[in-house]
Amino acid sequence: MSRYRCPYCWKTGDRRTLTMDHIIPRSRNGCDCPENMVEACRQCNQRKKDKTPLEFFAWLGDIGHFDYWGYHHATRRKLLEDLLKLEFDARRHLREAHGVQVSFGERG
Repeated sequence: MSRYRCPYCWKTGDRRTLTMDHIIPRSRNGCDCPENMVEACRQCNQRKKDKTPLEFFAWLGDIGHFDYWGYHHATRRKLLEDLLKLEFDARRHLREAHGVQVSFGERG
């Protein structure tokens, strides 16, 4: 069975343990298209709620979750770079394909 990695915590899983997550939540004008979907572990998907990837990353830092994961600085930086690209690509798709502009910090 193929293994996948959650983009938010980098834990590996398979199709049974990962769930589909909206990069830009539907409550914030995100769409159900593949460009706005990613496979994430169930825990991250539930905790992310209506946050964007960058907001989720900041929230995890605020609650001290990175210490729990034991990630060192370089790993956190790489994770942030990956999430920045993920969110940027989803925002660009929403703007170009659907005419939707999502502001940072904008809620429902």
